[in-house]
Amino acid sequence: MSGGAVDVLEGIEEESPRKARLRNPFLHKRIDEKLVKLGVLDPLGFENGFKYFQNPVEAVFTTLIPDSKKIDPLLIAKNPRYFTDPVKVNGIWLDRAGGYQRREITAIRRSKNLRVTMGRDQWQRCLMMGDVGGSGVGNGVTGALTASSGTTATPSGGGLTTSAQSSGNTGLQGKIIFVGPNNSGTGSSVFGVIVSNTATVITVDQWYAIPVTGAAGTTPNATGNYVILPGMSWASWVGLSTSVAAAAAGDVLRTADGLFGDGTTGGAATEQNANGLARAYLGQGGGTAPTFGSGTYVLAHTWTYSTTGAVTLAKVVMCNSLAAAGSLLFLETLLSATGQVSAVNDTITVTWTVTL
Repeated sequence: MSGGAVDVLEGIEEESPRKARLRNPFLHKRIDEKLVKLGVLDPLGFENGFKYFQNPVEAVFTTLIPDSKKIDPLLIAKNPRYFTDPVKVNGIWLDRAGGYQRREITAIRRSKNLRVTMGRDQWQRCLMMGDVGGSGVGNGVTGALTASSGTTATPSGGGLTTSAQSSGNTGLQGKIIFVGPNNSGTGSSVFGVIVSNTATVITVDQWYAIPVTGAAGTTPNATGNYVILPGMSWASWVGLSTSVAAAAAGDVLRTADGLFGDGTTGGAATEQNANGLARAYLGQGGGTAPTFGSGTYVLAHTWTYSTTGAVTLAKVVMCNSLAAAGSLLFLETLLSATGQVSAVNDTITVTWTVTL
């Protein structure tokens, strides 16, 4: 245990392989009581920190502060994860990207998670290495392309399944296509998350570079060799939403663009997709690699707000790809209270503990 008031990873405890809690009452209760009195931690977030939940989530909001500002030492950010570009000077964490200033914790929100119906069924699809009764989709597909673009691939021969699957998706939606060089050794190695397909053309959210970092890759060779494996893509993309509606099992993403929109296929988008708050990749090879424990893995990411004007965030969503029509919603969390970013270089750090 370090001196950080909200070093969440050091507080995670398991009750079983199915549940975990973020805070240990013997180590953190007095600290958190003071955080409540300071107005940083809300009462529900305080309570949630000491409960066992499946897939608990914590969001920490921070802002840059000048050296001249005096604040309670408990509110000085001591976890490098809360910084855009952390550097330690004389034992104090500073943000190089913010002019070597300290960071003040402005809000801490802790909440339980809801696995939506779509996510439940798609998770089953992944664990079962395909579809239950799914027209041979689970067997995998391999071959060569005849054409490609920035978001499409055309396999030779066609014949791709477009039928509705037992998990509720259509065709190859949610699976990953890997494309490598052609038979002459020309072309990049990339992958994409399939968001839709016809019998002849596959559409992906984007092409990702390999080794995987979440960064975009180059368009594959138009005659590159490809493989679509059994199973499906992992859920490592997390978005931020302004929706204050209660999480509901029937929530899905918007049909038009894959953004979260208060649980409807065509409602107004509430998920942020600009100014540094867009959906982010939190998986292996990303800016913050997942950490693994017995029955849990922890995903974390820090968003840095790039403009001015208050944005009040209330919900965090976990999806299987970047925001794109055909993305699948897995998990959804309504924070214990809203939090706000309003100044350039304000940050929000989300830590999502997934229990298996």
